[in-house]
Amino acid sequence: MEKQLPRIISEYIEVSNAFDENGYASCFIDNGVIDELSVGRKFEGEEEIKQYFRDYFIDCKTSTKIQEYQIEDNVVTVKVIFKGVFPNGNQGISGFYEFSLSPTGKIEQLIADLK
Repeated sequence: MEKQLPRIISEYIEVSNAFDENGYASCFIDNGVIDELSVGRKFEGEEEIKQYFRDYFIDCKTSTKIQEYQIEDNVVTVKVIFKGVFPNGNQGISGFYEFSLSPTGKIEQLIADLK
């Protein structure tokens, strides 16, 4: 039987697709980190995470849909499809997230990349 997706991951997708900047940042612990491999940069803390969200989600009108996921201990790996208005003209891009959850259940680190 497949484990249920943690609520914080569902919430992350919901607030992301709603372009809710504060809701997005609240999914992370205070000193959370996004390691965005596709741009070769880490975003640390609330302000950098909000800037990342504005640049890559709000400005590009990016929506995210989960295709599949795996859970092992506090790590959730998710295969996704991003749709939006991207600089390279793509209307859909495959990607993945690897969420590391803190003991409080919030996102401690998110590794993200495009395929």
